[in-house]
Amino acid sequence: MAFFVDYLSFICWTHIKLIYLRKYLQYVKIETVNIMKTKERIIENYISLVVEQNTTNISVKDLCEFTNISRKTFYNYFSDRQMIIEEIFLNNIELTIKNCLKYGMLTRQFLIAVYNAFLENKQFFKIAINDEGQNSLFDTIISRSAIIFKSLFAEHIQDDKRLKYLSYKFAVDFAMLLRKWLSDGMTESPEFIVDIYLASYDDFEHYHNEIAQRKHNW
Repeated sequence: MAFFVDYLSFICWTHIKLIYLRKYLQYVKIETVNIMKTKERIIENYISLVVEQNTTNISVKDLCEFTNISRKTFYNYFSDRQMIIEEIFLNNIELTIKNCLKYGMLTRQFLIAVYNAFLENKQFFKIAINDEGQNSLFDTIISRSAIIFKSLFAEHIQDDKRLKYLSYKFAVDFAMLLRKWLSDGMTESPEFIVDIYLASYDDFEHYHNEIAQRKHNW
């Protein structure tokens, strides 16, 4: 009989713990959703203000008022507006890059998809690329692209120094052409920009050799 009573007590206690665990998990889920909603609202409203005011120099005060949150809430998610710009790049461009790699897209299709991702937030990126402050969009494109290139080349390039410099070179090439495209209003198609980006150094060498043979004066 005592064993039976102990067994029932164990079952009841286990059931109670499961109830509380379930409630806790529901609470965590709700809080996580609320956190994501607040963070998304901050990002969306920042993009709206940038497009509306034609500048990335949106004060935390103005953004908080527009989003109807306190400064304390803002700083729970971001340290400054540059961090928002980096988050936008991660959520839009870097996510596209990861998906392209995941599905094994070939180089041309891969790059077209990335340029199209910039087009989806065309007005914002056209403005943000002109920000020359520390940790600007341009800086973010270079730093994040260098990380991506380094990750892609790591198993093929054993020399760490060469890997570092080549990753940076490709990142800068990508960022410079992208800045030109964004600054020009993204009027050319992604396909055209990809063709320019993929123009090989063999082409450059060919043109240069022809010019050198004519002893061109500049």
